[in-house]
Amino acid sequence: MAREYVPDAAERGESSSSRDARGTPAAAAAPEERRTGGPRHRAREDAFSRPAWLSPAFAVLWVGVAAYLAYGLLLPHEGTASIVFRDWLYNLVGIGVPALCLARVLLVPVERGAWLAFTVATGAWAGGNAAWPVVVSGLDPIPAPSVADFFWLAFYPAAFAGLMLLIRRRLHRLPASLWLDGLVACLTFAAFGAAFLVTPIVDATGGATAVVATALAYPVSDAVLLAVVAVLLAASGWRPSRGMALIGAALLTQIVVDSVYAYQAAVGTWRGNGLLDTGWLLVSVLIAHAAWTRPEPTREVGLRGGWVLAVPVVCGLALVGLHLYGDHLGAPELALAIASGGLIAAFLGTAEAARESHHLLELATHDPLTGLLNHREFHASLRRTLQGAAREGSVVSLMLFDLDGFKDVNDLRGHAEGDRLLRSCADAIVRLRRPDDVAGRLGGDEFGLILPGAGPTNAIAIGERVAQAVAGLDKGFGVSFGTASWPADGPSIEMLMLRADVALYAAKKHARAESAKAADGTEPEEAL
Repeated sequence: MAREYVPDAAERGESSSSRDARGTPAAAAAPEERRTGGPRHRAREDAFSRPAWLSPAFAVLWVGVAAYLAYGLLLPHEGTASIVFRDWLYNLVGIGVPALCLARVLLVPVERGAWLAFTVATGAWAGGNAAWPVVVSGLDPIPAPSVADFFWLAFYPAAFAGLMLLIRRRLHRLPASLWLDGLVACLTFAAFGAAFLVTPIVDATGGATAVVATALAYPVSDAVLLAVVAVLLAASGWRPSRGMALIGAALLTQIVVDSVYAYQAAVGTWRGNGLLDTGWLLVSVLIAHAAWTRPEPTREVGLRGGWVLAVPVVCGLALVGLHLYGDHLGAPELALAIASGGLIAAFLGTAEAARESHHLLELATHDPLTGLLNHREFHASLRRTLQGAAREGSVVSLMLFDLDGFKDVNDLRGHAEGDRLLRSCADAIVRLRRPDDVAGRLGGDEFGLILPGAGPTNAIAIGERVAQAVAGLDKGFGVSFGTASWPADGPSIEMLMLRADVALYAAKKHARAESAKAADGTEPEEAL
């Protein structure tokens, strides 16, 4: 009986009870549908379409952004030009963004909650822009925080909620190491922000708590949002979808613009720079574009190659550099304390990534029901053992075990009882093997045992002890085994497996004959 490799239930993580009457993996499609929202949800994704008026609407927004950039660079920032561009054009483009996000919420049901949150976020940003010329700019002195600040800062919790809803919708399981990577990124931005912004802001404002807190709230909040985006990017293996790339570009632009503004405002060099104003406008338009990209299907998240360490390594090196040269840069103690926290988080993230990688390796090489090697890894281990024996000139025995009466247990007493007996049989093999022997579950109720340096006599002795232990597990339940030895029974893995299979078949045939004899008093030969 030649053995052909077919991925078995054990290797795929199924128990003995994970197949229905047609041989189809039970509930194989159901979890997938739960992760992707089911067929109806996928149909709604497939039905996603952009209305005909959307492209002209975005063209109008981009014309507005370009016109404002030209105003900022070429025209005087006073008089009629200031009223037309700063008061009217800027706010009209700002209002257009939440309007497009709201249209996305109303017209497309998929991810509606996430984009409703972004509608609120961009609406709050537009509200701050409108409140500035109407309520704040004429005040002397301008309060901090002002009414406009409350609107602008309201952008952040709403955007954070939108990002978290996108994570919940698009990612089935997010490893803890990715959240730690996000924390590392956030603390890195915060540490460098504290190093270069705190001292100028404190000096310029006299250390007024409300003023300092308001000035720092923007770059710090940007860092938090960007850290969440970093988690999403890492989860995609740094191959983001178009929508997530647009959100990442928007928030990266925002943290740069907010940091430059905070620094210029602190040292007194802010003069209403058209480039920075255009940068904020660009942020909102990019978010509107992200809203109208096709939704991503939900997917599992795994750890992807060398990119797993990208965030902790890059950020960790940056934080170490800040510690080494912080005194020369005049960084305050707050920045160094944040940097220390970031280094601790980087260490924890790396350790968690290593733990998760080990867990994934266990899932790839071991049977989840019994903890033994799975079919593929058992064959790989047998190949390595034979190669070592060939170099050393030693022998290797292979044993195959097959449970007798297992089908009756499953049919009459249920698959849960069958799983219990499979685990008990695996425990018996592990308990009675020698320290260097390698056990595996080859599929269903079949197990294997590799015995380096053992001849047929030792193998049979271990097999008989296993058979006695298994026979005591349950009435009418037992195990048959077959053995083959290398190199006597064949020079190759295939021949060794074939000889062990033949021996196992003969043992099961004899067991059935003995069972028939016990039942009706006939001789074994007659029962055969």
